[in-house]
Amino acid sequence: MGLVSWEQQIKHFTGANASTNGEEYTLLLFDNRGTGWSDTPSGLYTSQAMAYDTLALLDHLDWRSDVHVVGVSLGGMIIQELARVADLDRFSTFAFLSTTPGRVLFPWSTMYLFLKLAFTQDLEAKFHLANSLLFPSKWLEQPYQSSAVDPDYPPNRVRTNLDFVREGGRIRTPFARLQTFNGFLGQLSACLRHSTSAACLEPLSKHPRIRCLVLTGTDDRMVPPVDSLDLASHLAAPILVFSGSGHVLPLEQASRLNLVLHKHFNGEETASF
Repeated sequence: MGLVSWEQQIKHFTGANASTNGEEYTLLLFDNRGTGWSDTPSGLYTSQAMAYDTLALLDHLDWRSDVHVVGVSLGGMIIQELARVADLDRFSTFAFLSTTPGRVLFPWSTMYLFLKLAFTQDLEAKFHLANSLLFPSKWLEQPYQSSAVDPDYPPNRVRTNLDFVREGGRIRTPFARLQTFNGFLGQLSACLRHSTSAACLEPLSKHPRIRCLVLTGTDDRMVPPVDSLDLASHLAAPILVFSGSGHVLPLEQASRLNLVLHKHFNGEETASF
């Protein structure tokens, strides 16, 4: 989903209004190959190749210790592969959001909407198609609630969660770029061919220091919640299930997720959230 999904986490962990009790975080957010302003190589992608992209960026920045890794959807698949190809000693935590250990089988209704979204050119139609895939309709209709006053989302324009999603898109449009069909096909290929077994993830699950956490929503249409349960089993990791939530937890459950991640990074109990 690219950089646009993490706006609420950026605001929580960085800047003058950060809610981290004085702790300092440096955030690295980037568009994977095939989306945003990153390159779109031709051909089919794999989650492992994209993990090597991530590793190259970490090496370039010389991030070699105390790294907390969070991935959602395809990003969660990529960081599974990252744990296989990188030196695990550089990492402190992993958080896998709305993702799968592999061979995800989309329901036909979801696959139909997914393909329709790829071929639709009208931006308003794309907006509604994407929303139907990513968010529960009940949540979109609910009044927008924020834990703090946010000038980016004034109450005269943002009354419902649908308004919130729409306004966020409007704010980001000048800085965004539509995904090309090649990028869509490459990333879809990576999703459909991704597969990690419990044996593949054993070095991570048995690492004496690294903490792992799996999170999912009960109403996720993109990645069935049972896939997250399977991943948690592979990792012998706790799983946190957000009742009534869809695929984009960083937006839909921003306040709660931020608290969970903050506690996870610090090694605190997250089950009560």
